[in-house]
Amino acid sequence: MKVALVYSGDAEKASPDNQDTWVQMQEITNHLRNLGHQVLPINFTASLGKLENDLKEFTPDWVFNLVETVGGSDEMLYLAASVFRFLNLPYTGCSDVTLAMLSSKLCQKKWLQLANLPTPSWVNWDGQVSKGAVVDGRWIVKSDSEHASVGLGSENVVSSLEEARVLLQEKQREWGGRWFVEQYIQGREFNLSILDNGSGQPLVLPAAEIRFENFPADKPHIVDFEAKWNAESAAYQGTVRNFQFGQEDHELLQKLADLCCVCWEVFSLKGAARVDFRVDEDGNPWILEINANPCLSEDAGFMAASRQAGLTPIEVITNLLPRSKEKRV
Repeated sequence: MKVALVYSGDAEKASPDNQDTWVQMQEITNHLRNLGHQVLPINFTASLGKLENDLKEFTPDWVFNLVETVGGSDEMLYLAASVFRFLNLPYTGCSDVTLAMLSSKLCQKKWLQLANLPTPSWVNWDGQVSKGAVVDGRWIVKSDSEHASVGLGSENVVSSLEEARVLLQEKQREWGGRWFVEQYIQGREFNLSILDNGSGQPLVLPAAEIRFENFPADKPHIVDFEAKWNAESAAYQGTVRNFQFGQEDHELLQKLADLCCVCWEVFSLKGAARVDFRVDEDGNPWILEINANPCLSEDAGFMAASRQAGLTPIEVITNLLPRSKEKRV
């Protein structure tokens, strides 16, 4: 089959997320070619017209969607999927509607609350406080639309809502876009990856706990920009992915997996997704974020969880293909 692999980013740009998407593009192109497909990588910039023309010229049978940013921002990453739908081209991953819904963390949280799913309290950029919020305790200031920990550091965790509101304004001035304030959950952090089982149903992959090792006593346990992207930093080396759990965690892990399945239904997820959790000191899980287009590079968390489930990268990619006649897991 003819496959258009549409990706964002530019290998010549130094930002880590651009480099990360470029690596995914190269790896997945190789996997698809090994499966016998004719693959044309197409770099999507902010020009919808050029994307439409490139696709019409190539006439692919379907599209592998690796668009993570548009014009340097995650906020409109759904636009490429809208073009695919407009051209009646099958494509991998979530629909443009789901991608648009999940492009805003606050929108996610409002839907989670409406579905009676646990998510930390929040305050938006206009000062609106979420229903049932407890204003005491620590808070963390986050970008509403960016999903690469942009502007996120230890200083984003503060001890009062007043401090958080001041910092929110500072972050918006410095980084642009919309920011919000979220209740900081002290406790454990988990990432659970979900793969379409080939029939539209969720296959929840083994849970990964991010363990914070050798962190200074005053450093918040968060995966900030340094921990995510700077391999030479102490934060990066101190955030360790763990898949080994004792029997005492069995009930908790099952609860997290069940919540993932509910999220799959509520947000009409498809293909590959990831749900990030914090578990408080009383063992209660809280949904931080749903990522509808997780990184699929071989050194990232999704493929690491897939290996724990006994799946190869080729098997994962095969499960993502639309209208594929390949055998799926």
